[in-house]
Parts: sequence; structure tokens; C-alpha cells
Amino acid sequence: MHIEGEAVYIDLNDERHSIEGVGSFSDNTALKSLKVEGELTFKEITCDELKIEGEGSGTSAITKNFSVSGSIEIDSVEVEEIFKVSGSTEIKKLNAKKIIMESRDGSIGEIKCDEIRIYHEEIPRTTLLSNIFRPNKSRVRIKRIDGGKVELENCEVEEINCHDAFIRANCVIKKIVFDGECEIDDINSQVAEPIYKNS
Repeated sequence: MHIEGEAVYIDLNDERHSIEGVGSFSDNTALKSLKVEGELTFKEITCDELKIEGEGSGTSAITKNFSVSGSIEIDSVEVEEIFKVSGSTEIKKLNAKKIIMESRDGSIGEIKCDEIRIYHEEIPRTTLLSNIFRPNKSRVRIKRIDGGKVELENCEVEEINCHDAFIRANCVIKKIVFDGECEIDDINSQVAEPIYKNS
């Protein structure tokens, strides 16, 4: 595990450690918590509370709670409770109880969750110039979502299998199967005809 920037972590003996500048320790080190401001690279990490403010990249992350402000590129993410992201994500496999993402771009392969919300926080447009030069919205690209409650904005998804679906603005959904409630913004999104499981 390699860190560039500042980091604070607590080991399994409740001892607090800090890193300033450049530091590293074994990838198989189990931690109670790790907070990084800067860049974190790793193969595998197991941690109750993981917080990254900056950039993170690795093969596997197993956590209880995982918070990101910046960008991450990880093959596999397992989160027992809440996975919260503000930024860009590149993940092949994501499994979490609850997912909250404020994301403008990125891609995710498979998602399994009880609840997911992906949204795009608009930057206030207070002048004529900011309206004219407003950047085009991009989408988070996802292959498959298996979830309970799914609420999406600014997403391009190949397949959704869920209980409740709420498809907001700027989405392109190729297939959606649900067995509960389904709300779709037909004006601002393109969604294939929903399939009701129990019909």
C-alpha cells in the first residue's frame, strides 16, 4: 500500500498513526480506519472505515463504510454499510448495502445493493455567460444493477433488475425489470419499456 500526501490510520490495537509526504505499509495490513488526503494505491485493503480525498486505485477493497471525494479506480469493492462518492468512479464489481453517488462520469460493471442513488449536483447558473457556456452533461455508464430501491440521474445502464425504480433526468436505460414501483422521466430520459415481473 502506497500513500502520497497525508494519511491517518488506526490499527487493530486502536493505535493511531499518521503519514505526511510519502509512506507505505503491507497490503495485507488490516485496519480499523484509514483517511487519505492525496493519492492511495493498493492491491487489497480491509478496513472498517475508509475515506479518500483525492485519488485511489487498487484491486480489492473490503470495508464497512467507504467515502470518496475525488476519483477511484478499483476492480472489486465490498461495502457492508454505506458507499458514498462525490467524483468519478471506475469499478468492475460493486457490492454495498447503500450507495450514494454524486458523479458526473465514470463506469461500473456490476452493482448489487439494497438501495442506490446516483445524482448530478447542478452548479448554479447566475449569469447569461454561465448559461451559454454550460458544459454538456455526461453519464455514469453501468452494465447491470441488481437492487431493491434504484434512483438514477445522468446514467446509461444496460440492465436494471430491482424492486422500485425511479429514473430521473438524462438517463438511457436499455432494459428495466421491476416488481414494485416504477417512475420514469419520459421527457428527459430514454428508457426501454419497463417489464413488470409479476405480470
